[in-house]
Amino acid sequence: MSPSYSTARMWTSAVLDFAATIGVATINRAYGDWSSPQLRRYDQALLRHAVDLVQLFPPAGSKNGADIRLAIDVVEDLTAHAHVTDVLLVTGDSDFVSLVQRCRRYGRRVTAVGIRRSTSPHLTSACDLFRYYDALAAKRAPVKSRPTGGARAPPGGACRRRNPSAGDNGADAAVVAERRRLGATRRGQAGPASPRPGFR
Repeated sequence: MSPSYSTARMWTSAVLDFAATIGVATINRAYGDWSSPQLRRYDQALLRHAVDLVQLFPPAGSKNGADIRLAIDVVEDLTAHAHVTDVLLVTGDSDFVSLVQRCRRYGRRVTAVGIRRSTSPHLTSACDLFRYYDALAAKRAPVKSRPTGGARAPPGGACRRRNPSAGDNGADAAVVAERRRLGATRRGQAGPASPRPGFR
């Protein structure tokens, strides 16, 4: 079932709020057939956040068509824009580990956000940083009052960081349903923010 507009806006905001902790977004794109009922609920929420909606008509608007177009655009952008240092993918698909590995070979840091029940373990291993969308959305969900006791704290977000010794041979893995690619200053993982000259 497609989400309501209010739910779609909350989902979109949860991802973009997380993206803001990584750096300033300079390239924001989402791919698909935006005339379809499944994606139409998201278009206004994405446009409110200045996300560029890339329209792909069938058959190019199919999942595979969107994935291929996304991968081509990422590689082209990383080649053309040296200041971009990070890539953020919103996906749980198991098709694009090769894209993640290519980005890392180009010296870019790759972060992904996916739904817990459908995310490929190969993707989480391939990325430098992975967050479950479920946890990001829970932080934005309104807290319901309870008859006894206080409000229950939202579940913690599982966060997986890449093991540098694991290597890059992580089978196949990740693609995108919707994706944000960012570019600009990246915050350090610990201590005060340390500026970097680019982020995708």
